[in-house]
Amino acid sequence: MYSQCTRLPSQPPSTAVQEVEQLAKKYHVEDVSGAALPGSRISNILMHIERGMALTTSTRSYLEKQQCQALLSLVAGEIDYEEFSRLIHKEKAARKQQREREEKARQQAREKEEQRLQKAYEERRKKEVQERLRRESDPRYIAKRESNRLREAYGLIHYIEQEDFRRVMGILRTLDSEKRLSEEDFVWLCASDEYFTPIMWRRHHRTEALFYTKQYHANKDLWALVNASSHYRKAEKAEDAHALLSPVQVKQIKNKKLKSALWTTHGGVKRDMGQYENAIALGLKAHQTTPDNFRPCTLLGAIHMELGNFGEGNDWYQQAIERGFTERDMDEDLKKIFRKADKEHQESMRAFLLSQDPYRFSWAKVKPKRHRR
Repeated sequence: MYSQCTRLPSQPPSTAVQEVEQLAKKYHVEDVSGAALPGSRISNILMHIERGMALTTSTRSYLEKQQCQALLSLVAGEIDYEEFSRLIHKEKAARKQQREREEKARQQAREKEEQRLQKAYEERRKKEVQERLRRESDPRYIAKRESNRLREAYGLIHYIEQEDFRRVMGILRTLDSEKRLSEEDFVWLCASDEYFTPIMWRRHHRTEALFYTKQYHANKDLWALVNASSHYRKAEKAEDAHALLSPVQVKQIKNKKLKSALWTTHGGVKRDMGQYENAIALGLKAHQTTPDNFRPCTLLGAIHMELGNFGEGNDWYQQAIERGFTERDMDEDLKKIFRKADKEHQESMRAFLLSQDPYRFSWAKVKPKRHRR
């Protein structure tokens, strides 16, 4: 039986890999998966065959499954090695065809699975799109999204009390549509303060500025121009105010109060633009025109405080108080100037204020918080 098999040369192979490769070639199973891999099932079977060991039933079943019928016949002694070598070519061709059929079947299975997954993905995406469209068409979702957009746009991201929510959102919608706030809403915002963000503040005053600008262009009312300039300044649009005020021939105006108001507001614009010499000149013109009006005095006081001329600034503020300005309003002015100043200027201003009245100006001892508007 098995003694008819031709054995390999007696000299041992240099490595285990070379040995199994030689066995795979000898028994014509190079095409069987794992045949050239030491330790694989087929290479172990070949080692057993080479050593003349009997094959188990499970081993025979494995070889039959691998379409190695000629090898089984050789081992059983039914054919010799020469006959085996002739038969093996047809068997290899059969095994190749079988592998090709199996690979084709696997490829078809993969394609079918990919199609199934793609279809499942498309169905899931379709459901997601339908769900999103359904959700986005929900009035509650639309309202919530718009609410979030407005709050983010106007910097109102902190908590809003439930009882205030509807009113606050109404105010935001008004500001966003560039409509004027009612006086009641404006007063309420100023009183609540926590909801009046810097962005809302600037948008409100920009809207007011545009309103008074339209009034001025419609009927050439110079008082509307004064109001527009004031709102442009609060909206941090001093350049827009300057563009409106510059063409006006103030000297030709007979109304002293109006003339003074135009020079005062233009002086404030120049102050905002950092053009202090021009601002002072305009403030002095306004003061000379209406010497009993406190507004030019407060302008000049603020400018000198910002320039570090604290004594002169204080004198102008005192003149303003003599003309109707209050100490409380003066202190609010000073706080704004102090908060906007750099560290060195704050130190100098703090020293001056505390030398004047350490109790009244005790707020200057505390590290100031940034002014909200």
